[in-house]
Amino acid sequence: MDGQNSNADHKTQEPRRKMTSKFYRTLTQWNDQQPNQQELLPRSLQGLSSKSINLLKNLIQLPVQPDPFPKTRRAAVMVGLFASRHGHLNVLLTRRSKTMRTYAGETALPGGKMEPQDLSLEETARREAHEECGITLNRHKVRKLTTLAPFLSRGNLIVTPVVFFIADQTLMPRLNAKEVDVLFSHPLENFLTGNDRSISPFVIHFH
Repeated sequence: MDGQNSNADHKTQEPRRKMTSKFYRTLTQWNDQQPNQQELLPRSLQGLSSKSINLLKNLIQLPVQPDPFPKTRRAAVMVGLFASRHGHLNVLLTRRSKTMRTYAGETALPGGKMEPQDLSLEETARREAHEECGITLNRHKVRKLTTLAPFLSRGNLIVTPVVFFIADQTLMPRLNAKEVDVLFSHPLENFLTGNDRSISPFVIHFH
């Protein structure tokens, strides 16, 4: 990162995505007070509860977050949301391999340091999730929703969470055993409310 040229300045700025596809247009126009709204949804959003769709709508409409941090020592994590079988939103989480030099055995979001080839922090989050868990790089199957405010990690990295919706329910993860032991999920609502008592994660073990 330290050796990057001045072009790095624009890499950490995430411009608002043009909402031109049916996925984004439908979310922007969603109104659960209107009849037959579910019938207008693209297939990737069908089955989600109205509460979940409203949450996705709020996420894509968040204003761009200020990023006053230096352009070095940057990292990004993927906040990967997907539809549960009950119509709620779940968050993908990993348990880091016990052989990792840092945060071994800890629960984490997929992510890592920004590399010189990454054109943006969104690309960093996508690349790291692909390398760690096999999450596809296809932007139609994994839709960016928003970028949250960056924060300083324990390792003095400036970490930017990038929120995505995993639209393709047929995706099969492929875990990198050197980095990840387990991929599982928690209901997003439990993070928002602080209620963890109902969590029953679905766990995928690497063999």
